[in-house]
Amino acid sequence: MKEDQKNLLTVFVLCLAILVGGDYLMKWLRPQTPATQESATLTTAVSEKALPKDGFDSEDDLQNERALLQNGQTPDGATKTVAFSASEEAMPLMPEAPAIPFETKTLKGKLNTKGPLLNLLFLTQHFETAGTKNEARQPVALLQPITAAHPYEVFLRWHDLEGQSGLVPPLDALWQNGGRGDNGAFILFWQHPAGVRFERHIVLDDKGMFFITERVINQTSQALNLALRGSVRRAKPDMSSQMLVYEGPVGFINGALKELSYDDLQKRGQIVEEVTTGWLGIADKYWLVAFAPEKPFVSSFAYKANASGRAAKTPYHVAFMDRGIQVPAHGVAQVKTRLYAGAKDLHVLDFYETSENILHFDKAIDFGWFYFLTKPIFYTLSWLKGLTGNFGLAILVFTVLLKLLFFPLANKSYRSMAKMKLLGPELERLKERYKDDQQRMSQELMAFYKREKVNPVSGCLPMLLQMPFFFALYKVLLISVDARHAPFFGWIVDLSAPDPTNIFTLCGLIPLELPGFLTLGLWPLIMGLSMLLQQKMSPPPADPTQRVMFTYGMPIIFTYMFSGFSAGVVIYWTWNNLLSMAQQWMIGRMAAQETLAQKKKKR
Repeated sequence: MKEDQKNLLTVFVLCLAILVGGDYLMKWLRPQTPATQESATLTTAVSEKALPKDGFDSEDDLQNERALLQNGQTPDGATKTVAFSASEEAMPLMPEAPAIPFETKTLKGKLNTKGPLLNLLFLTQHFETAGTKNEARQPVALLQPITAAHPYEVFLRWHDLEGQSGLVPPLDALWQNGGRGDNGAFILFWQHPAGVRFERHIVLDDKGMFFITERVINQTSQALNLALRGSVRRAKPDMSSQMLVYEGPVGFINGALKELSYDDLQKRGQIVEEVTTGWLGIADKYWLVAFAPEKPFVSSFAYKANASGRAAKTPYHVAFMDRGIQVPAHGVAQVKTRLYAGAKDLHVLDFYETSENILHFDKAIDFGWFYFLTKPIFYTLSWLKGLTGNFGLAILVFTVLLKLLFFPLANKSYRSMAKMKLLGPELERLKERYKDDQQRMSQELMAFYKREKVNPVSGCLPMLLQMPFFFALYKVLLISVDARHAPFFGWIVDLSAPDPTNIFTLCGLIPLELPGFLTLGLWPLIMGLSMLLQQKMSPPPADPTQRVMFTYGMPIIFTYMFSGFSAGVVIYWTWNNLLSMAQQWMIGRMAAQETLAQKKKKR
């Protein structure tokens, strides 16, 4: 067997071992889904009637936060871990109460008059499955009630900071429907017989923001010291397929972005920050539910269990509590807050950052390390989508623009590579002549490069300069809600999902369920072939093993690796390879003509 054939066989075996072993390794490292991780917890927990009262805070939790709010002061120093008391465990579920339906251009749901403010909310412009017939698809269910498999709820509650008056709405308060206000606001109210009226005015816009004004009308002869608390609570979502995008509790508080993963929060229990400003909530890959209070507040990130140590139905809590207000006797006071529930659309988040002064609201999107590149690329792709009418075409046009940007650098790189390829035979003869004298070989090689005016590493710099742009674009294609369920041509109906075809099942003709390493779509295969052709056009390494590895091993590994990537990323990489080959071929021809002309002159 020839040496090259042996090397090729060795590389093929190594690639197969990496692919098969990597597939099982990723399954082992991948976090368990709630269905497997928490099923024992949910099936052996207390009966439905004994579940926590829709996740309301216990009085012990309230006492911890009263200590921070006393006299409007907070302790110097910032972070404090607070133990959780599960005295709420035995509270019964609240009976159903009339709900108030609402619908905007982007949302559809119900405002509750008892318990959570919101626990049924649909995003009407986004759907659970990809396709073209929207009427046949279900809209994304963002918020879901406590009886759902993955409950996700929003609460607002008044607290009496003195804890003595008993004039605030109790946990099981039934708010009355006050109709619609002059500005279109939904009005809810609760009246205490002693003469205290609580009103909740809620205005919705078309982008997903709830503008909430809480008014307290005190007709008694005693002043009230109250604080408003809002919280977002949920069960842990299925994150088995998300490894490169942050999901979980998030906020911009104390002048910095705060991200606490579900696992980290579970380990730490509860974290209470000093009085601050900003916003906080819970982020999914494409969706966000977050409060943005208008006044300074105390923030709380918590994981809560019941008395037996098992997770509650909605164990992950992100909450704020304002610094408190004093409602004078026979007086009125109010607190305003904002709640965003919708897609992580950069245009929308930037709009609220400007119009509502919600600082760095755009950072709810996980831009990654290259924020300064990712955000402009985000906007550029969105603009190109508007021009072309297709997000896939926007990717292709953007790749061309990126190629034009780096055209001078790439030209220099490809010119050097082309010249190196033409000089390959002379380099081989030189290495063969001095193979027994490494020092002399190095000297002769340096002299050769200097004489021929070629730099063997000149092709690396342009590639290094382009890498941040590639990673930024890759991140955009992962997180952009514009890419989600965006169709391309042919069989690609969702650019954010992997290619649905598989050549090993003849694109679905053979009804087999194969392991991950035997999943290879048509687009990843096209990408692999383009990479193989590109490697053959490049100057081969001198070492035979490296030559086989770079020529065949790298395309094989990348082909299978990209089979699990989103179709948008694969299409970008394939198109980029084709453009690079065209540019490389053109420059190679020019370099060959120049070299031939120089040789003729020497003769």
